[in-house]
Amino acid sequence: MYYYNTLFVIVKFYAWLWWLHSALLHDTVCMLNEALQHSKPVTIDAKPLFDKYLSQFPPTVSELTFTNILCWTEVKHHLYCEYEEHLLISFRDDRNRLNFFAPIGPHPEKIMNKPFSGDHPYLWSRISEHLAHS
Repeated sequence: MYYYNTLFVIVKFYAWLWWLHSALLHDTVCMLNEALQHSKPVTIDAKPLFDKYLSQFPPTVSELTFTNILCWTEVKHHLYCEYEEHLLISFRDDRNRLNFFAPIGPHPEKIMNKPFSGDHPYLWSRISEHLAHS
């Protein structure tokens, strides 16, 4: 039993490393500007940073809670980074397209209006109606 559990952990670790290498070197780095090149996978260590932003700017959808993001991070491949006093969270949808939740911070519309460099498309997802019209 111990052997199978260890083997499972090792296989998952190498699968995660392969995905991270692929995402950071081929998609995320090519697509996004300098700030997003520093994106990291969501782990429990990120909770204080998420708490800092989510306490000041409470989420309007349940998908934007830290617990939800952490629980789905292996499936959705969540990455996060800080950019101009905003928390940016990306994920992959079921068609492997790069999506971003609305930036969490004082002026998300300013971040959303800035184009990111790169060749591949990305989507802003789960944005509030108010933010969509600003």
